[in-house]
Amino acid sequence: MNKTAQSQSKLLPTLILVAFAALQGCSGSSAPSDSPVGTELADGANTNFSNENQNADSAGSITTGSLPETVMEQTAVSMDETPLADTGSNIDVNSGNDGNTGSVADTNTDSNIDAPDPMIQNRIDVSFEVTVPAYQSNELQVKLSWGDFNTSLAWIGDELWSTDANLPTDTEALLSIVFYDDNGNLELGSYEKTYRSGTNAAEIYQVSADQFDTSRWDEDGDGTSNLDELIAGTAPDVDEDSLLKIIDERRMGLLFIANYFETIIGNERPNQLAVVEDFEEWVGRAERADIDANGNGTASSSYWHYGERESRSAVRTVSDNRVLWEGSWSFYNGDYGLWQEFNSEVTVNGDTRTLVETGTGSWIGTYSDRWETSVNLTGTPIEGSDYCTPESGTIIQINRSNRDGGTVSTLTVTRESGNDLWRVNSSFESINNTNTSEYFARELTMHQIVLGYQRKVSEHDHFFCNFADL
Repeated sequence: MNKTAQSQSKLLPTLILVAFAALQGCSGSSAPSDSPVGTELADGANTNFSNENQNADSAGSITTGSLPETVMEQTAVSMDETPLADTGSNIDVNSGNDGNTGSVADTNTDSNIDAPDPMIQNRIDVSFEVTVPAYQSNELQVKLSWGDFNTSLAWIGDELWSTDANLPTDTEALLSIVFYDDNGNLELGSYEKTYRSGTNAAEIYQVSADQFDTSRWDEDGDGTSNLDELIAGTAPDVDEDSLLKIIDERRMGLLFIANYFETIIGNERPNQLAVVEDFEEWVGRAERADIDANGNGTASSSYWHYGERESRSAVRTVSDNRVLWEGSWSFYNGDYGLWQEFNSEVTVNGDTRTLVETGTGSWIGTYSDRWETSVNLTGTPIEGSDYCTPESGTIIQINRSNRDGGTVSTLTVTRESGNDLWRVNSSFESINNTNTSEYFARELTMHQIVLGYQRKVSEHDHFFCNFADL
């Protein structure tokens, strides 16, 4: 054994004993100490160092750090040249054959570092169960996002989709669920709500179809949602309205019939009217009215011109803020006969007027035509006039004829509030074919009938709405 080896074998026990004596002096001092070494010794660490074979790992288990790994490899020097620099939490050891000084890194650790408590529940398993609006496609998707968490839901069956997510507990973020078609390229509906996760181990979050907002998703901006267009069979990315033609006027059937009777009775209350005019033997007319002070009563008129005969009669009823006309209209020209029954009610609510009118009629001669009409319009008064201009509403006429082996035609006219044009949808069905058309009209005109002769009962699409009785 050379001298260096001999010195190392004698030095190691000496170093351990010196370190033990220094530590014992520190832990036994009456002065307070924050050193983790003192604390761990007081907790009952093994302090029996009489055995020279005690290794350096035993010292590492009683400190917040560990002794230098190079203790066993240090070059032997005299004890006077190797002072124990600090018996606290930092230990410096100087060594080196070439006279250089090396130091072991600070072995202190921060005892205040926050660490998750494994005994506290900090994650939650959430099952999201989502029922989307009904629509069938092979390219549907449902995507979910919550804070930084994003995922896609799996289709379970029918309209049900679901996914499971492991999320942090007691955390709040915006939950967004979007329903797509075209493999995620076309939004059909969305759900958004702030969601705070619970503190249990698991929970279920459910969303129903009626909670989805579908109206906001309108790809072509035509006022009809993407979902509604797909269900109707139209293209959600094409504004079909921009392709429709516009006509100036659409003629209607026998509508707004109450207009005629209001012009007979005037505004005088009570009103007793009896006018008979015979222009010649086969030509003449008569008008009669019997209206009381409250505006209730009857009105009628008749007209004859050689072989033509026309008769109109109706009953007027005033109640609360409503005026109702119920009556009939007939005409005969020697070949065809007209018969029309109707009721027409106008409701006054401030500056708003609502007209609800229904009717059935026939035009029968060589051929037979029968029709049904319904009107539901909202309008505003025209300044300086007794009439109202419809702002929105719907008019429907259905006509059935025995011509050409039997035909059915349906006319639907609508206008949304704020629009300038009436949307006209027309369909015609016969034994041989079916035709449909759609276009816009700037104005409507009301006539007695669409068959035979034409006679206006209203100026364009205005209806009577200025009543002396309300």
